[in-house]
Amino acid sequence: MPVTDTAGRTIFYQDPSRRNYAKYSWRQELMALWYLVETIAEDPVRGKKGYVILVNTKHYNRPSQVSQEFIKRLYPIIDTALPARVRAGHLCNASPLLPSIKPFYSRNLRLRVKIHTGSTDEILRELALFCLPKNRIPTELGGDVVIDMFQWTTERMRVEGARNDIRAAKRARADI
Repeated sequence: MPVTDTAGRTIFYQDPSRRNYAKYSWRQELMALWYLVETIAEDPVRGKKGYVILVNTKHYNRPSQVSQEFIKRLYPIIDTALPARVRAGHLCNASPLLPSIKPFYSRNLRLRVKIHTGSTDEILRELALFCLPKNRIPTELGGDVVIDMFQWTTERMRVEGARNDIRAAKRARADI
């Protein structure tokens, strides 16, 4: 997202109803996640503060489409292996059954995952208690932040292109 929470942590927003989980393998899903986390770790200040995951499950009703292999591999990676730390996970509009599987999470994950249900206003009030006021929440959850994936992708391509130019210049100097 283009904003951080009020504690300065990067916010990863996801709406799983918008994804076609059959289109990509669990490896590709993990590679995409790793890239997103690396974008945080590039900045030492942001990397140290970690990130917050904000998930909107309001329109998601196809849990069978999520690769079980991806889920099985995701939790240990989130817990221990990523270069930036997950500080909290907020599941908004979650299924009432979700709290029943929370005991199967690791202790660390259980402490960090919060489940928010109720009306849009109730969810916004709860999120505000966790450094996520309305002006830091995407419009899909009733907040003020407009997410523009095209703009983000264009910016990332510019950054990656600049990196490639720097690498090429270094190689050219080394050949002289």
